Amino acid sequence: MRLMPAATIEGMIAIRRIGAEDWRALRVTRLAALKDAPEAFESTYDGTVGRTEADWRSWAERLATFLAFDGADPVGMAAGYQGDDFPSGSRDLISMWVSPAVRGRRVAGQLVDAVAGWARGDGAAELSLWVVLGNATARAAYDRAGFVATGEQQPVKGDDHRVEERMVLALR
Repeated sequence: MRLMPAATIEGMIAIRRIGAEDWRALRVTRLAALKDAPEAFESTYDGTVGRTEADWRSWAERLATFLAFDGADPVGMAAGYQGDDFPSGSRDLISMWVSPAVRGRRVAGQLVDAVAGWARGDGAAELSLWVVLGNATARAAYDRAGFVATGEQQPVKGDDHRVEERMVLALR
């Protein structure tokens, strides 16, 4: 039996790490996320829509950014990040979002797996994230992926009315 590439099988979601040349798909996806779920992110649509091509290219070069594609259409995203102040064995999962059109199809799990794979390959022992309290859909996806709440909480930057909690996934 001949297998077809995932991107050509109808209904299959393909996860791909993007580069600077994919800046338009990144822009479309990030802006869709900010419109769909503004309460889930630190960034805002209005603060992001004016970013330049150079800004988007820089994002794709600095972060391990993965997009989910349904055919040619980007339908989800997640990025991996290591800040200068992070312990060497820790990476963060940031900017996670899945389009309502494909929710329930395990796209979130595939994106988490992609970022976790990048983090493992980068030598990390753990992958952490911050999830806004009350975001039950995201919390359930992270629970399914094996993340554990640490109890550590902080106000969302720029919004003292929202609180986020840190979750960690052991990679070894």
